Amino acid sequence: MDAGRTVLPNDEPTRWGAFEDCANDYECATGIVTQYMEKYGTDCNGDGLVDCVDYTMLHVNGGPRCHGALGGTFATRFYQCMRQRQLRS
Repeated sequence: MDAGRTVLPNDEPTRWGAFEDCANDYECATGIVTQYMEKYGTDCNGDGLVDCVDYTMLHVNGGPRCHGALGGTFATRFYQCMRQRQLRS
């Protein structure tokens, strides 16, 4: 697994469905994302920060291709959400 073997407390990393159960739990899923970004996180958009935009670019474009611009309907909705929440202009 790319993000290591983060699972719920008292679960076995090798149990079938352990990753999915963790991914469906907010706290555990946060651990998955944190571990993944510690391992693969990079400044995908070149703005000097590693933030939620970079997380999104990494997720959508994939690790080696994360530098590619976000496009299409997803990008429109993502940036609209960012503006509405005043996270980016």
